[in-house]
Amino acid sequence: MTPIPFTIDRSEPFPHLSQAPVVEAVIEFRTPATSNIEEGSSRGHFESRLTGYAFLDSSRLFQHHSFFEEGAWKTKVEDIGWKGMRFQSDDETRILQLNRDGFVFSRLAPYTDWSTFCDEALALWEVFRAVASPTDVQRTGLRYINRIPLPPGSTDLDRVLQKGPTLPEGLPLPVLEFHQQETLVVLETAYLIRLARSMAPILPGTDPALGIIVDIDVFCGRATEPTTEVLRPILEDLRWLKNKAFFGTLTRETLERLK
Repeated sequence: MTPIPFTIDRSEPFPHLSQAPVVEAVIEFRTPATSNIEEGSSRGHFESRLTGYAFLDSSRLFQHHSFFEEGAWKTKVEDIGWKGMRFQSDDETRILQLNRDGFVFSRLAPYTDWSTFCDEALALWEVFRAVASPTDVQRTGLRYINRIPLPPGSTDLDRVLQKGPTLPEGLPLPVLEFHQQETLVVLETAYLIRLARSMAPILPGTDPALGIIVDIDVFCGRATEPTTEVLRPILEDLRWLKNKAFFGTLTRETLERLK
């Protein structure tokens, strides 16, 4: 099938969902690794500039090597070095990762709105830039992880998804778990959309209500300047693509339940 070209229209309105099913929203800027961020000195620099955030932890990178020796497979773990640090907002709804190779900002539930989320991410990015001095952004990413509850008493996935899992002919049985994933290429751009839908069986001690995870990862794989003026329009494009994927995945019945 020949793909039908379409135009990104940032002004297109989308339904407002008062019960937004967002579990986590993430903005990521991947950059070349820099030695400007150091485990010791950088923490104090960031802490003095991150109002409303507290240091959470540091992380290191490890590499696993498997090799065959003396008639058996063995594994060696190598500590590659310090990766970066995390900060958490005072209300525990936002997580900020400041790494030697990039920046990750996460908004946890309850999700508020795009403008607040995007504006804070870009403001925090400027704090990161002041220390790391990245020459460019190699990957700009926007990811939304949503959990869509099934209607009470129903296991019919077609009531939630426009196109649920296809069952073998002659086996019209309830689905216990599934996973679907596609990667879509936005023609004549550097944008890609990775769309995943899944449902896992209920585990002891977890939420007893069945729910479908809709995970949308939209990203720009072209290197760009690291300035807010360049990154904001890209994020707006990614948001539009995310919305098209999200609202095009769910049924009208589900969207009405979330309004």
